[in-house]
Amino acid sequence: MRKSIGIAAVLLLGVAGCGDKGAGDAAAAKPATGIATKAAAPATARDWTQVTARTPGGGFVMGNPDAKVKFIEFASLTCPHCRDFNKEAMAGIRAYVATGKVSYEFRNFILGGQDLAISVAARCQTPPAFFRSVDALYATQTQWIQNYAHVTPEQGKAIEALPRDRQLIAIADLGKMDEFFRLRGMSRAKYEACLKDENNVKQLQAIGDEAVKKYGLTGTPTFVLNGETKPDLHVWKDVDAAIKAMIG
Repeated sequence: MRKSIGIAAVLLLGVAGCGDKGAGDAAAAKPATGIATKAAAPATARDWTQVTARTPGGGFVMGNPDAKVKFIEFASLTCPHCRDFNKEAMAGIRAYVATGKVSYEFRNFILGGQDLAISVAARCQTPPAFFRSVDALYATQTQWIQNYAHVTPEQGKAIEALPRDRQLIAIADLGKMDEFFRLRGMSRAKYEACLKDENNVKQLQAIGDEAVKKYGLTGTPTFVLNGETKPDLHVWKDVDAAIKAMIG
């Protein structure tokens, strides 16, 4: 049973790890035989990677809402396996999404205090900015995670002694996330307001609870294709094969 994300989880300052897991092209119209016609300009294909939104399930989705294959990834921003999957898979995922045949949704699955603080801040952006930040956080994970590697018991106690609405801010600041999000256009005022808002924490709790109860998550990353959890898929090669089979 997954525990609630409460004050105890917020103050887990050890580096969180992973869980137990490791539009189709239209045919060109032919002119009628014997009739002189002016060649029509080819229709500009829509790039569905530019279509993003928040979802009722609490995630961020990219792609055609009517895509044949709906791909959900549950992942933690502090998870090395999730980082490796992102590096290996995102170019292929975006290529599928661009066609309109696959949509991709990212849902945060929180594994610890740092993950909670960073995820709350990331989710206070627009959907396009959220996806860019996820890519950047994974690309730099080995660097910023070191900011949490040597947190002392005294620092933990100092954070615990802060007013509740300042604790996530302090945890995010330890990772220098204020600088990360400032460089991406988030003011300090918005950053603090986001991290103070308990509704943001509750939403992540709800996503995690549903992940466990509905999708049977035991670790990250976990993949769901058209509503079905795929516990045996761990790497992009296998996910890719499953998506190809579903597209047909």
